[in-house]
Amino acid sequence: MKTGDQVYYLTEYNWHLADVLKVNKVNIRLKDRVLNVERDIKPDKIATLEEKVYVVWETWKGKNGRGGYRVERELYPQWRVIPSHVGRQSGAGRVTESEHGVGSP
Repeated sequence: MKTGDQVYYLTEYNWHLADVLKVNKVNIRLKDRVLNVERDIKPDKIATLEEKVYVVWETWKGKNGRGGYRVERELYPQWRVIPSHVGRQSGAGRVTESEHGVGSP
């Protein structure tokens, strides 16, 4: 990933298209193409256009009952899609996990 690349990133549960502005040691500076805002995002929450990924809702995680979200690249190969096919907030390319490694679309 380098400056000028287009990528998708996960923030909270939303999936957005963005441009890479700068690659730093810990975070990557992105500019959201729809919201027109700049954000620093960790690389594990970003997917390149050709990667096959999906977004996991970890319902088992956390203490407030809300869970967490991650971009998955290894588990559930049968459900992975290219980032442009992942639904922004729900739908295709998303999996709900009741515990780590136990999920369903």
